[in-house]
Amino acid sequence: MSDPAQMHQAVRLIALETVLVHVAKIALVNAGVGASAIQALRENTRAKLNVQTLPGLKPVWSDHLSSELEEAVDDILTDIENAVAAAWKQLGRDPDS
Repeated sequence: MSDPAQMHQAVRLIALETVLVHVAKIALVNAGVGASAIQALRENTRAKLNVQTLPGLKPVWSDHLSSELEEAVDDILTDIENAVAAAWKQLGRDPDS
């Protein structure tokens, strides 16, 4: 990627994902939510996205982009799950116990 505008967009996207994970971690830990609840959320979300289609696209593109979306959302939710688990470990508590 050599286009400065594309690089800027990529960096902004990474920054947004990083902030999202951090804010979600803070909110979920403050709410007393453990990593197992986030894991369940991630699995439910993945199942829903697995059957989602994107209207207006050719079926092959809809399937491809739906799969990409499913993977991207799963990656972010996994990062949140790991951040929450690490936060609880650092606090010496585990709401899942």
